[in-house]
Order: sequence, then structure tokens, then C-alpha cells
Amino acid sequence: MTYTKEDIAKIVTRRTGVPFRVVKKFVDIILQTIADMIVDMKDEDRIELRNFGVFKVWYYFPESKRNPQNNNQITLTARRKVRWKPSKVIKKKLLEL
Repeated sequence: MTYTKEDIAKIVTRRTGVPFRVVKKFVDIILQTIADMIVDMKDEDRIELRNFGVFKVWYYFPESKRNPQNNNQITLTARRKVRWKPSKVIKKKLLEL
């Protein structure tokens, strides 16, 4: 099953009783803020959300690789990727399933 921002807003609305329009706007703002923070992160920065996890950007240097099927050399460009490390609380809940 795939959950969307709207599904998250519906769940929060049911749990809190706050109107859906208000919750949806806050979900959009929170996720957009996290996304903006990730884009602006430097090498040592991280976003730590207690009882949820840590977002960190990893930098990969450019490198040259070889295709084993035809021996062609390819060059991978430098890139940044986001990694998320779940908190101990989430890890524990996943192990209980």
C-alpha cells in the first residue's frame, strides 16, 4: 500500500479532530520545509527528528567504472543522496511485526 500526503492528513484529522484543510496545509508546509532543509544541507548537517530518525546527505565523488559485459569505461558524476536512519523506537516497532 502506498500512502500519500493526503492519507497522512486524513489520519491526523481522525486522531486530532482538527479540520482536514488545516491539517493538509500543515502537512504540506512541514514536508516542504524538510525538503528545503535537505537541499540546503552542508556536508556535516543533519536533520534529527526524535523518535522518527535522522536525515543526512551523503556526497559521492566522481568515479570511473567498467562495464564487465563489454569492458567499456563509464564515468559516474559527483552526486548527493539523502539517507534516512530510523530511530530506535521505529526499529523496535518494525522488529515486533
